[in-house]
Amino acid sequence: MDVPLIKSVYNLCEKCAHIIWALKPPSISYADRIAKLLFMTASHESYFIYRRQKGFSKTSDRGAFSLFQLEWNTIQDHLKWLSRKLLLTKAAEAFLINYTLPTSLLDPSNKQQILLILQEEQGDPLGCLYARLHYLRIPEPIPGTIEEMGNYAKKYYNTYKGKARAEDYIRAFNKFYPIVQSR
Repeated sequence: MDVPLIKSVYNLCEKCAHIIWALKPPSISYADRIAKLLFMTASHESYFIYRRQKGFSKTSDRGAFSLFQLEWNTIQDHLKWLSRKLLLTKAAEAFLINYTLPTSLLDPSNKQQILLILQEEQGDPLGCLYARLHYLRIPEPIPGTIEEMGNYAKKYYNTYKGKARAEDYIRAFNKFYPIVQSR
């Protein structure tokens, strides 16, 4: 178990939760819920091991990418949506620059660059940002309990077509979150 990575990803989730928002800055408690939901997502989707969906080559554009396991069509859709949100785009650019990542990673025409970096540790902030954009587009507020977050992640991230269950998200969160708390 890569404890430094797990702690690093939670820190990313916290920073992303405080910086990336749509209409108004989140309260501290709401940003905490966002961070936990993002962390829950990475916990279940990759177990902090997989930056590339198993069974797909590194050069294929099929399958999922990053610790947050995002598919290209989803990323592309989010980036097109983001391009219509000037203030949110500026916040996303600042977030990337903070991690010395180029803002060109917000342009869907840079597909190959995006997919390659998502498979590397340096792309973890980018994966977190894309996951945040995913949740940001959902009009329903992020719930307050871990159990409700598991249901939310299943419904809006994994969808009804996915194999995961809400319990899988909760179990993964409960496995990894105590590591974060020991910081």
